[in-house]
Amino acid sequence: MRRGLLSWDQDEVPRAVLDARLERCRRAMVAADLPCLVIYTNFPRPAAASWLTHFVPYWSQGLLAVFADRPPALMISLSKRVSDWIASTAHVGDIICTPNPGLEVAKMFAENCPGAARIGILELDAFPGGLSRQLLEGLPGVAAIDAAPMFAEMRSPADATEIALAERAAGIAARALDAGIAAADGTTGPMVAAIEASARLAGAEEVLIRVAPNLNLEHRMMRIEGAWALGEHYATQVSVAYKGQWVRVGRSAARAGDAPDGWSGALDDFVAGLRADETPNSGGSWVIEGCTGTRPLSVLSTDERPGDGGLAPGAVRNLTIRRDIAGGPWLASTPILLGGTPGATARMLTS
Repeated sequence: MRRGLLSWDQDEVPRAVLDARLERCRRAMVAADLPCLVIYTNFPRPAAASWLTHFVPYWSQGLLAVFADRPPALMISLSKRVSDWIASTAHVGDIICTPNPGLEVAKMFAENCPGAARIGILELDAFPGGLSRQLLEGLPGVAAIDAAPMFAEMRSPADATEIALAERAAGIAARALDAGIAAADGTTGPMVAAIEASARLAGAEEVLIRVAPNLNLEHRMMRIEGAWALGEHYATQVSVAYKGQWVRVGRSAARAGDAPDGWSGALDDFVAGLRADETPNSGGSWVIEGCTGTRPLSVLSTDERPGDGGLAPGAVRNLTIRRDIAGGPWLASTPILLGGTPGATARMLTS
């Protein structure tokens, strides 16, 4: 659940940073011959609009329209009573509260891009049908182009502000895990409560906790429903959002306090071998997630599906790894910063 009191601390996210991201986006739009980029945003898909404008929605949906020569415009399905709050937390121009965001974007496109034959839509296949009809019926003869590849490439490398927010979020998650593991009494209840309390009090906007309660029986991370017994070895992962930046931090734990041989240093060794633009060469399974579109964390590459988008030089990514070692499987998660050039090494954003 997203907590209230979302605000914009311009010391953490300066206007100049958002202006620089917008300019980076506009350069990519020019190269792709797209006079306008339309970005969908809602509760589970806030990331692209948040990265460009700092806007994080509650239970609502909207469209962000990015043009070459005017501030971004936000068409949002909220009442006008929240427009002052949006203006105080988002770096945008026009804020239009409307039940028909697609129609408003079509009108604005026709006014600002006369004669244009193309419009970019981020993640076209996932664009809601109702909004798509509103938008395209208002723009006869205009072709909709999927701007997802352009946007994904443009997102890297991460700027200093994105890295700092990821480190702040990682610190919140790591301290919450410390508190949870210390509170564990043989069941998941006290551990989950301690994690939630620590992360919320530290300013996390969202908290998702998953547990593999008995690594000797099952290594899948699962959301908790009720109280589960913890085995001799278990793993806990907490995902937090801070100022729109999502990270996952997870670790394995031994209830008796004695970790099996092989746990110590396993994550350090794996990250030390990560290279930008190179598929990891290591035993066990791994998943690399990142933000390249509207979703905060999407799977970009795995040991079974390496993919070339996960290891973009200079990108902030999230790594989850599993190794089968003596004493049972070992799991861990950490945000990482990839090296800024192909072949450069990665580093963890939390200890």
